[in-house]
Amino acid sequence: MKAIFGVILAGVLTVVSSIQAGYSLTIPSDKDTSIDDRIFPGDDRRNTNYGEFTSLYIQNYEMTVVYVLRTLISFDLSGFTSPVEKAVMKLTTAFVRQPEPTSLGVYAMTRSWVEGTASTVDADDDGASWMTYDGVNPWDTPGGDFDPNSYAWATVPAGGGPLYLLIEWDVTDLVNEWITGARANYGLALIQYETIPVEPATWNYITFFSGESGGGMYPVLDIVIPESFTITSLLAAIFGLFCKKRILKK
Repeated sequence: MKAIFGVILAGVLTVVSSIQAGYSLTIPSDKDTSIDDRIFPGDDRRNTNYGEFTSLYIQNYEMTVVYVLRTLISFDLSGFTSPVEKAVMKLTTAFVRQPEPTSLGVYAMTRSWVEGTASTVDADDDGASWMTYDGVNPWDTPGGDFDPNSYAWATVPAGGGPLYLLIEWDVTDLVNEWITGARANYGLALIQYETIPVEPATWNYITFFSGESGGGMYPVLDIVIPESFTITSLLAAIFGLFCKKRILKK
């Protein structure tokens, strides 16, 4: 216990002594999952939870029907009380199989949701899915409740298999709305709206490493602290991040 408080105190003193130096904080997602609109013979995935999967899935491709997968991500910003200078969400692709580049948009969720604990498609569906936000209660609209106005876009290039790319979205405006209380922080939805026709049985999709993946490639939010940050705001944020094993870097 003493060692833990020593680390926290050392970090706080380092930050306070360099309060004008422009520190950034890297915050991992506190929950993430995918929701699935696909129906296969004898296998309806619309109530499937992906809460403990090591991948996050994105898909919007048309074969004989349109197959859609979306991703939900949340970051805990409870330690912040003042707007930040910049916030960039970073995800690492694990697999990219698509015939052309695809743009993925960030949308603010308007309802809280449960990550769930399912690690296989046959597990108990105790979290968010295409049809429900907690495994029981339905979304107002299947596919998740979110503001239809996008906050950021990023492009994932074409690919044919395993591909490790760092994809970034500037979500400063959304993060500051969460911090100031202009919008409740229910996390975000990552959506591919453009439907891409593909050949049958090609199974085009994108996967990102999830918070359960390990290896340091999980979703993160990089936040740049402005010089105008007050000592009180800074200490509150740093203490919260250290307690949750988040990373302070220069």
